[in-house]
Amino acid sequence: MVDPLSLAAQRYSLVVSLCNMQFSVQQAFLDAASRESLWVVLPHPDPLSLPWMGRAGYTPCSAQCPVPLADNPEFEYAGLATNPWLCPSAFLPTTLEHARRSWDNFLVAGELPSGFCQNASDETGLVRFCGSLLYAEIEIIKFVRSNLSAACLPTTRHEELALCKRFIQAVNQGLGNTVFRFDYQPLSIHGYETQNFSEVIWFGPGRRLERIPGAMNKPNGT
Repeated sequence: MVDPLSLAAQRYSLVVSLCNMQFSVQQAFLDAASRESLWVVLPHPDPLSLPWMGRAGYTPCSAQCPVPLADNPEFEYAGLATNPWLCPSAFLPTTLEHARRSWDNFLVAGELPSGFCQNASDETGLVRFCGSLLYAEIEIIKFVRSNLSAACLPTTRHEELALCKRFIQAVNQGLGNTVFRFDYQPLSIHGYETQNFSEVIWFGPGRRLERIPGAMNKPNGT
């Protein structure tokens, strides 16, 4: 028998882990998962990026883009792409050197790549792409088909890509802003599904929200 107090504690812990996520983004995830009858599985997101997600004037930065993101929680714009040479205080002392190496590798012949810009006189060092500030794109481990009872169904690679496309379109349209790039693909498509995630979050049909130990386990009742 499931202890209701234990379930309540887990639910509270999950809410705390997502407390920095814009409420509208959470609702968009739940709405899309319910509408498309699917489960979407993600690791705990970067808490520094969550406040910027879904806001006008901010856009996700692909994990393949080496521009460094401010990681000092005391920095006003923590979680956003920042020049560590212009604003070293945006980074923790333990990561500043690495951030500067990443920045130097990010430049092309000493200049920002096409589409990126910054105001050299701006002491915050914030970087923009096509006019928008950049935060870390949220990772999704996988998408899983579901039936009307919210049970997980076998999902092929082709079906997962179709679910991904419908989900990101629904989320972006629901928010009227870009949270996922149009060509986004989940980690499972690239062979990373079995990474050793200690806990994952499942958004599912019926606006269900579950925290599950391990990426390969499933929510109760599915």
